[in-house]
Amino acid sequence: MKKINYVVCATPRCGSTYFCSVLEGAGLLTKISPISNSYEAYNSNLSYKIYPQVRSLREIFSSLFDEIRLRNNVSGFKVHYHQLRGLYNVLLKSNKLCNCVYRRKNLFPEGTNFIWLIRRNRVRQAISYYIANETNIWTRTKKNRTVFGKDVPFSVIKIADFSSKIKLDNKHWKAFFKRNNISPLIIYYEDFIKDPDKYISSVASFLGVSLLKNVSIKSKFLKQSTSVNEAWERRYSGHKTLEFYFYLFHKFGFMEYVYSISFVFKNKCRACKRTIYLIKSILMLK
Repeated sequence: MKKINYVVCATPRCGSTYFCSVLEGAGLLTKISPISNSYEAYNSNLSYKIYPQVRSLREIFSSLFDEIRLRNNVSGFKVHYHQLRGLYNVLLKSNKLCNCVYRRKNLFPEGTNFIWLIRRNRVRQAISYYIANETNIWTRTKKNRTVFGKDVPFSVIKIADFSSKIKLDNKHWKAFFKRNNISPLIIYYEDFIKDPDKYISSVASFLGVSLLKNVSIKSKFLKQSTSVNEAWERRYSGHKTLEFYFYLFHKFGFMEYVYSISFVFKNKCRACKRTIYLIKSILMLK
């Protein structure tokens, strides 16, 4: 029986955990390990630490696919772009992050299928990312009904920062697919939550497998967003220009880019100096 491997390509807070839990209910996915209770390759105990002799991501992912393969011969996991980059840099044993992993070929075993989960509303995604990062609460179930983000202060700077990271990671995924001539199955989170059955059927068709009868296409995870998220989205709407500065910062990676601009304009008019100072101040805020 042919082995079927696939990867859910995601960005933080795009709904990937909910999506993967529904895939699990449909018999198309399993958790990486009972201990980790996670669908992410990076967070598993089966990462590079278990395979000290491996020299490539392809070897790691090939071993992982075999470890978590289901009875129907399907195997899958999810990975965020920044996690893929992190693993790649660990294998390089480099202290300097390589932000161009999207240019690399053959990172996954031959024949791997790709599902790209995207969230249209990037601002809402960034707000969720910020709150989860501050509270360290990444999921919500019936057993854990903690109100999400009630004690987190509103921050235009941090929301803009997270939004720019998400934007850049999605661009990197797109570049990775283009570089490797991959045509992923693209699913938008907003569409998926309206009709999970339809999109789970699309996934099964994309992978070339049949869904089991009487499967439970439901998730144990509950919606985390509250009226706070909606109110913050309205407050943030007038500050989207800040994302441009953070996007430049994350794209080029280091403050040298900003300081080089400062050097060019250091003898120019006072207005230029103030503009550069403002950019520096924004980018250096945590």
